[in-house]
Amino acid sequence: MCDAFVTTRQESVYAAVTQAPEMHGPPGTTRLIGSARESVRRVASLKPELAVTVHGRAMQGPQMRVAFEKLVEEFDAIAVPER
Repeated sequence: MCDAFVTTRQESVYAAVTQAPEMHGPPGTTRLIGSARESVRRVASLKPELAVTVHGRAMQGPQMRVAFEKLVEEFDAIAVPER
């Protein structure tokens, strides 16, 4: 099991401390990128009103929906860590 998405960029100390809400893929340590990509698509298809994750603050409303759609559309660019 892994985090499919989080609402803060865990790889950034500044972002982790300030907890400014922003949608990201799983923390860079996950090896289950394919599963995370599919999970993000499935969750987005449910049209959630609220996203509460283990890492980051809860997000809701239009800001969250726009960020979620962007994550779905640009998952590899946003969520896949560089090697």
